[in-house]
Amino acid sequence: MRCNGEFLIKNSDVHFTFDLITRSSSLNKQFYSQYQHLLHDIITERLGEGMNYQEISDWLNENGYQTPRGHTFKNNHVHSIVKKKRIRTERLSKTYP
Repeated sequence: MRCNGEFLIKNSDVHFTFDLITRSSSLNKQFYSQYQHLLHDIITERLGEGMNYQEISDWLNENGYQTPRGHTFKNNHVHSIVKKKRIRTERLSKTYP
């Protein structure tokens, strides 16, 4: 029985105790935009062609691409996109018992 936000149990010796442990890779998902997926696909394609990060950043700048925040690319931006996508994929594909 509930009264003013408090539970009142009369003549009862029953109580419940439980532990709840949850693990999920689906909590706090940050979704990539279509543009971020496009950039990752372009970068991995260029890496497959044998280009290095500096060459890829130069190519992206020459072809009018900008970072997701609207800046010009540098080699560390390109490396970061590849690295963070790999880490994100590993984290989201991890399964818990």
